[in-house]
Amino acid sequence: MKTSEKTDTVAIGRVGSAAGLKGEFRVNLYAADSVNLKEGKNLLFRRTGNVPESDSELKEFSAVCERVRYQKEKPVLCVEGISDRNAAEAIRGMEICIEPEDL
Repeated sequence: MKTSEKTDTVAIGRVGSAAGLKGEFRVNLYAADSVNLKEGKNLLFRRTGNVPESDSELKEFSAVCERVRYQKEKPVLCVEGISDRNAAEAIRGMEICIEPEDL
């Protein structure tokens, strides 16, 4: 998991609730298809909204998608650096972005 400051990205969805105990989480996609979520793809996670500067939460990081599975036709992801339920809950609500050339 790496921090990143790149801003020219395309938002594809938002992190939903944790799924299980091993760091997987549900994704709420902005578009109906999920062709942009693939194993090995680099994803940027960004916290949006007004976050106070004194807040110690991670505001932005990038991670490689390790696994994609579907539960009731919705994607469930596992990414590097997120290995338990607490870590998955900590990123809940973050926006998921990709590089424009990865579309």
